[in-house]
Amino acid sequence: SAFQRFLKRRGREVRIDRLFQYWERIQFGYLRPYRPYREVMAQSFLDVMRPLRLKPTPKDAREFVGSLKTWEPFPDVRPALERLKNRYLIALVTNMDDDLVKLTQKRLGVFFNVVVTAEQVRSYKPSPKHFKKLLEATTTPPEEIIHCAFGAKYDLAPAHRLGFKTALIEREPIRKL
Repeated sequence: SAFQRFLKRRGREVRIDRLFQYWERIQFGYLRPYRPYREVMAQSFLDVMRPLRLKPTPKDAREFVGSLKTWEPFPDVRPALERLKNRYLIALVTNMDDDLVKLTQKRLGVFFNVVVTAEQVRSYKPSPKHFKKLLEATTTPPEEIIHCAFGAKYDLAPAHRLGFKTALIEREPIRKL
């Protein structure tokens, strides 16, 4: 919806699913070296909009980053996390920074037992640092942890290499741009 609002103001229509996938790919290129996720989001937003000849401004990029606080979780996420939290420790392992995670948790209404952010480990997944910090924080053996994610290249490979069980959550078929 953040992309749609920007495009609507510019009078453009674009397939949002493809634009989002393109943004994800561009964003992946900014994950090294570490810098605050706000900067990663802003720069990747500008880079994705330029080929559309929309002349995005730094203000547009700041608005895009600010929109994160309005991003809604998928409808099944909150009930699933609530059910899981009744029986298990739940953790969030994220490429966001601490302040952005607080906004996300507030929108979810579910608070995690452990949160590991890019800011804390000064790195972005697929670095194994997130998962190693999770292991330190929980003292749970990796074979007793299941890591669920929508991003195979960000999450599943490094978690699997460390001995975690993994599950891919595929919301929609992945399409090539």
